[in-house]
Amino acid sequence: MSKILFVHRSVGENLINDGELYKKLNNNPSVDFNDYNVNTKILRSKNASQKFMLDFPNNNTTPKDYSILLHKNTNYQNTKDYILSYNTVIIKSCYPNSNIKNNQKLANIKDNYNQITSYFNNLPNKLLIVTSPPLVPFKTNLQNASRARDLSNWLKNNNFGNNISTFNLFDQLAELDGKNANMLKRQYRRLLPFDSHPSKNANQEITPMFIDFVLNDTIHSI
Repeated sequence: MSKILFVHRSVGENLINDGELYKKLNNNPSVDFNDYNVNTKILRSKNASQKFMLDFPNNNTTPKDYSILLHKNTNYQNTKDYILSYNTVIIKSCYPNSNIKNNQKLANIKDNYNQITSYFNNLPNKLLIVTSPPLVPFKTNLQNASRARDLSNWLKNNNFGNNISTFNLFDQLAELDGKNANMLKRQYRRLLPFDSHPSKNANQEITPMFIDFVLNDTIHSI
């Protein structure tokens, strides 16, 4: 059995709840799926839910914070040790990380991911990266959204190593072209124009693809 931990915040929580991820994924006896919500400090599995205080850099999940945590000389050793007790680790940064304001910030995020993946390449664990979702038009502009697309494509197409894969959530949710290119598709938006959380129907559509990705990249690699 493969023990899997998904570390996330609000978008991951919506993906799990709206898409009924536990109900669908844990029907497979080869998988022991668990998730940790950094916002609520709740560690959850198929049959249990408990408060579990893991200390994260800046109490956040940006690529920079993950690069600090998943590092040989981290100051968050207890959290790192716990995370690496799982066979497969899934990490996801929240939607504000798609608001990339200049090319230097884009380069910095890529450097962060290179640090994370370089560290994981020396481990037996498997790392699955979930890209951040696109933002609604109210919260970004064409240039920043284009850089977010650049990052998601770079993560998807880069060969980081045999034990590292990327689920391109951004690609599933973003407009391909037009005046809102690389922003959250209209059919996936919520009612409030400033809320970039993908809607319930978005999560319901994405969840089966996410499950296939997780199963293909964990069970088939054992």
